[in-house]
Amino acid sequence: MKKHKFKIIIIISIILIILLLIYMLQKYKFSSPENIFLFNLYSSQDDTSNYKYVFNLNKENPKIVNINLYDTLKGKTLLNEKIAPGAQGEFDIIISSASSSSDFEYKVIFESKNTKPQNLLFSVKGSDKKYSNIKELEKDLVGYIKKDSAKKITIQWEWKYENGAKQNIQDTLDGQNIKTYNFDINILGQAI
Repeated sequence: MKKHKFKIIIIISIILIILLLIYMLQKYKFSSPENIFLFNLYSSQDDTSNYKYVFNLNKENPKIVNINLYDTLKGKTLLNEKIAPGAQGEFDIIISSASSSSDFEYKVIFESKNTKPQNLLFSVKGSDKKYSNIKELEKDLVGYIKKDSAKKITIQWEWKYENGAKQNIQDTLDGQNIKTYNFDINILGQAI
């Protein structure tokens, strides 16, 4: 008899929890996802708080950020805080239209601040295309973002080691003359 009552209580409790969850999902359906108790339906892709390079298109004054490739280096084991052949790294650019009532078209703009090693290449994570300079890369970093959302673009870079005799000579020259590579990033957005 006790076991039977216990099973009934468990079944009723489960049904009540399910009904409560359904009610909460319906009630907060059009509200901010952070308000849903026990559920974090907020996509990590839209959470920009953990990223260094966040550009909010909804702001009036455009943000310009300087990137030093040494700061984005994977496994900083190089001497003298200097990039060199064999080095690689990546950084994320977050384009946000948070709190916006409009969709946006965007364009990423780069401006070099010093000389880039000739054999250093860029790519966008998820693509096989390689770019020999940031102006080439810039041409492909245009797009569209919906209102009140965020988009992450991961830029990867690599300075290959032992690429052939001609490239090795150039790498030696660049390695002696270039400590790191710096450039500015700006995102231009147009509400549509």
